[in-house]
Amino acid sequence: SLGLRLDNAGPVELDGATALAYVRTRKWTEIIDGVEHFDGTGDLGRTQRQQAFLSALGSKVGEMRNPFALNEAASGIADAVRIDGEAGVGDLYRFAQMLRSAQPATQVPVVGHVTGGGAHVLLLGDGADEVLALFR
Repeated sequence: SLGLRLDNAGPVELDGATALAYVRTRKWTEIIDGVEHFDGTGDLGRTQRQQAFLSALGSKVGEMRNPFALNEAASGIADAVRIDGEAGVGDLYRFAQMLRSAQPATQVPVVGHVTGGGAHVLLLGDGADEVLALFR
């Protein structure tokens, strides 16, 4: 367990450790109107939370107009991620702009299935071949 617990509804500002726990957790439960809603999507849900986090981060950085604050944010990002040795602050800013305007990716239709051994898996659903054809 990552020990993540957010008690306030609505937007929450996360510190580094809490943000890391949010994007790493595979077992996510929300309490809505006093009722627990377990997200059983595991890694898929984690991927969605990572995308939401990066989108929010990109939006925040993309809104910055103060060049000193932008440089500080870019330096912090550069220290936290592995980037190409040729990349500079401008590249990080363009990346943030791209994240800000990113739309959810096309999703492959899937159907939940439980195997005889009790494993939860996703099988390709109706229309999956058309989506996958874009990548073939």
